[in-house]
Amino acid sequence: IPMILLAGDVEGYSHVRLNNRVGLEDAFTHLVTTCKCKKIGFISGPKTNQDAIERLQVFYDSMEKHHLDCGEDWVSYGDFSEFSEHAVEELLDRHPDIEAIAFANDQMAIGGYKVFERRGIVPGRDIYVTGFDDSTVAMQLEPHLTTVRADAKELAYHAVKECPNIIAGELVQKEVNSRLIVRASS
Repeated sequence: IPMILLAGDVEGYSHVRLNNRVGLEDAFTHLVTTCKCKKIGFISGPKTNQDAIERLQVFYDSMEKHHLDCGEDWVSYGDFSEFSEHAVEELLDRHPDIEAIAFANDQMAIGGYKVFERRGIVPGRDIYVTGFDDSTVAMQLEPHLTTVRADAKELAYHAVKECPNIIAGELVQKEVNSRLIVRASS
């Protein structure tokens, strides 16, 4: 039976997966060039999660590309949920003069906004903030969250579009680019 995997890849199977790198690199470039940030932190997901690992590597690569400090002390680890406030607290305690925080997903940014509010920090004014996924929460946060769009509908669209090729016996390995959506938090 022909099969296509979405959002992952397994040797020998067709897949359509998200290219996390493109949109996230654009987010870091936006923080550096447009927002003029030099002190950028990253709230990563769990150390064992493939998306978190990939997004963390993009952080390191982007900071190196822009010749900015990117040691391990600029990274804190959450769990991809809004209950990752401790990760934001740790990063702010280590770097009270931090200019921007990029979250590996939008859910963790919810916790970040709560921490900012408790500390009297206003996103988009006192600190620049970005997320990842462009989930509905990005537009619910005030100010609206700059984020990287990872569109599941687009993955599904391309998977359906590739069905005739897969049925014909082709091995399809396609990537769909993520893209930066700039809003008021940066």
